[in-house]
Amino acid sequence: MVKERRLYLEGGESKDDKIRCREAFSKLLEKAGFEGRMPRLSACGGRESAFDSFRTAHAIRKDHS
Repeated sequence: MVKERRLYLEGGESKDDKIRCREAFSKLLEKAGFEGRMPRLSACGGRESAFDSFRTAHAIRKDHS
């Protein structure tokens, strides 16, 4: 069973900025050889918001393991 891979990205305050951030990281990861096995990308705004989103997801995952 393959678990979902997700990257929490620092960047994007507005909805449009978050979309552009995800698009840019998608292109970067494709060029880096991740095509066909791309992680889900979550643009979260600032650094603290991205880290909070990561910690929350990690805590939920631990509780369901």
